[in-house]
Amino acid sequence: MEIKFSVIIPAYNAENTIRRCLNSLLQTKRSDIEVLIIDDGSTDSTAEICRGIANNDKRVKYYKKENGGVSSARNMGLDYAVGEYICFVDSDDFVSDDYFNCLSSELIDDYDLLIYGIKIFDGQNYKFGKYFPYSFTDLDKVESFLCKELRKQRLNLVCNKVYKRALIKENGIVFPEQLHIGEDKVFMVRYITAVKNVKSINACIYISSTENQNSLSRKIRENLSESVLLEHELMIESVKQSIISERYKRLYFYAVGFSFYRSAYTVIGEIQKLKLSKLESREAKKKVCMEYKMNEEKYCFDLRTRFISLPIKMEFIKIIEYILEYRYLKKR
Repeated sequence: MEIKFSVIIPAYNAENTIRRCLNSLLQTKRSDIEVLIIDDGSTDSTAEICRGIANNDKRVKYYKKENGGVSSARNMGLDYAVGEYICFVDSDDFVSDDYFNCLSSELIDDYDLLIYGIKIFDGQNYKFGKYFPYSFTDLDKVESFLCKELRKQRLNLVCNKVYKRALIKENGIVFPEQLHIGEDKVFMVRYITAVKNVKSINACIYISSTENQNSLSRKIRENLSESVLLEHELMIESVKQSIISERYKRLYFYAVGFSFYRSAYTVIGEIQKLKLSKLESREAKKKVCMEYKMNEEKYCFDLRTRFISLPIKMEFIKIIEYILEYRYLKKR
């Protein structure tokens, strides 16, 4: 039987969560799936757990590699995958009972990209996210939709989407291994510029766990600016190298430009979490502002982006701090 879904799971020291993750995927009786575990140099009992499960279920394939980061692990998974469609699942997370059946029913019309909702699990309670249903096959509408979604930061994750393996292979799309954060966004930009049709559904079939407070997304990240600047350089290069029309290239440039200055606030927000004196914190924030000003010539900005960039360009640290405080209060 041909494999329909290849699920790629990068795992590093995931002994506390990998069994739950795999059990959620393997509860289906479907035989047209493969689950590829890429063990990125784990030093705990992850290997023992995964080998045990793989020995009892032929749908599971376990690979061990030297530690190289999540991008290298996912790229290795892409090399070994044989399914028609690719899904990414993080080892901390898990999926709903009807995950594969839901995907199959939504992919009857063979979409290049399927987007679905996420539930957040904190160890006790679930918080439901929403993703409004859309279906576009007209290329103009597809590009317009994806540009807007990129700008709204709704394409930052790879785990709540399904991809066509053939499209990935034909376009040589890979995760950037030189990045340790932001790799998802770069992959997404590379992929969506090759997409001809897209569908999104309001079904929260992926569960993202926030139990592990040591995961990268919840750690305080020092020296973040350099990585984020490289992330945006790779995104803009991906748009330049794409074969989309000049009209939509410009819209993508605007979307990446907006993300560029929006990320400056994120980087400064991380500085506020560090145990620095007021003077040290202020100097670190001014340094970030200077770095962004020095790199802005690579990007295109629309009117809204120019407006949000002003506090950064003018180094108005107090205003930036007020904006960050407002964003924090708004999220609560």
